[in-house]
Amino acid sequence: MRLSFAVATVFLGVVVVGGCRKSKSNSSDDSKNGQLTMTLAIAQPSSNSLRESSALTSSALALPQFSSVPASGTNLKSLKLHITDIQICKDITLNGTAMSGASGCITLYRGPENQRLSDTANIKEALRAAGEGDTGFIDLMNPASLQALNQSVAITQENIGAYNYGIMNVSGPVKVKAIMVDPNDGTTPVLYTKATAPGDCAVNNQQAYSCAVATSAMTNAPAEEAIFNGAGGGAMVTKFQQPFNITEEDINNRQNYSLTLAFNPDSLVQGVTSGGATNFPPMTDATVNNGYNLGNTMTLVGAQFAGIFYKTSAGSIVAATPTSTAGQDPNVVRESYLGTYTLPGGNGTASLRVEFYSLSSDPQKSIYGVSTATIPTANTKTYLIGWQRIYGVTTNSDGTINLLDYQGNNVLSNFKRVTTIGASTQGAIACDTVLFNCTSGTPFSQTFKLASLGAM
Repeated sequence: MRLSFAVATVFLGVVVVGGCRKSKSNSSDDSKNGQLTMTLAIAQPSSNSLRESSALTSSALALPQFSSVPASGTNLKSLKLHITDIQICKDITLNGTAMSGASGCITLYRGPENQRLSDTANIKEALRAAGEGDTGFIDLMNPASLQALNQSVAITQENIGAYNYGIMNVSGPVKVKAIMVDPNDGTTPVLYTKATAPGDCAVNNQQAYSCAVATSAMTNAPAEEAIFNGAGGGAMVTKFQQPFNITEEDINNRQNYSLTLAFNPDSLVQGVTSGGATNFPPMTDATVNNGYNLGNTMTLVGAQFAGIFYKTSAGSIVAATPTSTAGQDPNVVRESYLGTYTLPGGNGTASLRVEFYSLSSDPQKSIYGVSTATIPTANTKTYLIGWQRIYGVTTNSDGTINLLDYQGNNVLSNFKRVTTIGASTQGAIACDTVLFNCTSGTPFSQTFKLASLGAM
């Protein structure tokens, strides 16, 4: 098993202009206002990351027939999302993984509308619409494409308050060009994305559903752009672990802010070699209506992002303004842990990634954002399901932390952060029998290693 994949982290960015309530006489004088800068850029893979040397002892392509393989590091060539809008909100109503309402929101970005792309009742038509052009699609792997998110929004006294959530609304179809590699060595190609057409798929003699069918075998090079219903349509929500507070004093002082929305696409795109698809994958290179086998398949697993707000002028947490030329935010530190867990049903193992985001200038290393991911290992024999979104962080008297779900329940408790690459630590994970081989209702101990630590 490898303890770390090469990481590409994306920062989403918009400029929000702040200041006192405007009148007609000063409505054009934005130079006197403060700014909230949110830059969308791509960080380079981390050089100080941990790789377990034993992973290189396995022979390439020594995989069982039904194996999960990721597109990690530079093997993810493009990832295009149709982003309809990005908002920050004071409050939202959550119902499980769904969002049923939001209040006190500021829209930072609004993309062009396309009703056909947003039609979740007609997946085939949405896929056809996506194939007609890239209007409104943002390629998270292309810095030039990310520039479309750089816009300005005026802030007045009506916006004073604490903003606790970030929301990114996306349409269902995604466009991906990627090579999915053998987790044994992290380099040997196994599957390639291929050009697709809308079609019908069926799994285990169940009713057919709309899907994307590759026009050629996914085992054949080169990688081509695939279009499939990977995002599902709807909202990606993040809880700001340190709320963004807009105060009247800040507005009067023309305070500058920065917002970083950190999104890690590494291993988000995952394929499965032929042998027994059971979870209705959105893309395949063969359809069989009388059994489990759908050929080679691909999907997106558990897309999440984390939000980090901070002030960038006198009296603020940090004085430096993030630079976008290198596609990085030097003020934000990413702390990435990986742990191997056992899958239920004898389906081998997978890696759980937990990432914390803090500010380099903060001696307390307070957690501003959290994201999680599930990643295939060389012994993953099934599709993976994304883990919990984290909606709260609490600190215990001994300095360990608890990560909470939207209801305030512990999903990872008594976790101790470490500072040395390769150092081990532990925490207790709440049992979810769908994801883990565990006893319902009984937390289990999980070992993690610090895989990466450094400025973005």
